[in-house]
Amino acid sequence: MPRNLRSSIFSIILLCLLGAEKTFAWSGSSNVTCHPSYSWASNSKGQNPCVVAASLQSVCNDGVFTVNSLPEGYHYIGPRQDDPSTQNVCICSTPVYELMSACADCQNRTYISWSAWSLYCTNFPSVQEGIYNASIPRETAIPQWAFEKPSQNDDM
Repeated sequence: MPRNLRSSIFSIILLCLLGAEKTFAWSGSSNVTCHPSYSWASNSKGQNPCVVAASLQSVCNDGVFTVNSLPEGYHYIGPRQDDPSTQNVCICSTPVYELMSACADCQNRTYISWSAWSLYCTNFPSVQEGIYNASIPRETAIPQWAFEKPSQNDDM
């Protein structure tokens, strides 16, 4: 194959790959409106913790994830034992746990402990507290407080 043709083919493939990467968008959404006293929990882009948590979880859920508001008496749960598709590196991260807990709290709802949330994260021994081991979507930012390890009393 002539060198110019090889170079042209390589350039076309590279442009296609770069274009495909740029057109893919993560879609995290939430219908939650946090109480105004929770403005501290928003990220640098003004997104509440529910929207940020949805964006982070969309990375491990085919690019789409929604965090819905909680009815009174309910709380968010972590991965489910009966559904291995819910067990992934996104939901098994302490930043997602912290954000989901803040999302519940900003609605004046309860949240569960980190040990209860992470009970079925056993397939992810690399999960470390204070670290999010997946891609962070460009349209969001993780607030610094979400990287804190769950407190000694096992909650956010």
